[in-house]
Amino acid sequence: MTAIPRRDLLKFELELQSQGPKEMEQTFSRLSRKIALQILRGTVLRTPVDTGRARANWQVTIGAPASGEVDALDKDGGATMESGVGALSGMPPFASIWITNNLPYINRLEFDSWSSQAPDGMLRVTVAEVEAQFGVALDDVKE
Repeated sequence: MTAIPRRDLLKFELELQSQGPKEMEQTFSRLSRKIALQILRGTVLRTPVDTGRARANWQVTIGAPASGEVDALDKDGGATMESGVGALSGMPPFASIWITNNLPYINRLEFDSWSSQAPDGMLRVTVAEVEAQFGVALDDVKE
């Protein structure tokens, strides 16, 4: 992915400022959903596959992280991404979006090079890619 030039981000900010509150809310919500789905898709597709259990356990929730595990297998990741789309469809404006995986071994997959399929992790690689696309750290956006 290529980084979005800062002038495009400034243009986006000016467009937001020219909108009324309702339009700004809708634009922000669409952008939030798009970023969340991009992170979900990249993370799911980078998750190593043996049985598909790790892929199936990426859960998208609004307002609070998911608790517990999903009792499913999803080798291609399609059902997991579809579930994420559904979770985001009724999202209220400015809500917190959580992408969680509660499997006991997910940290080893992410941080310990436990799988040769994803030696550098899944989530952190995807987030870095999305941050590069926008040219800013997602957790370091200034008001």
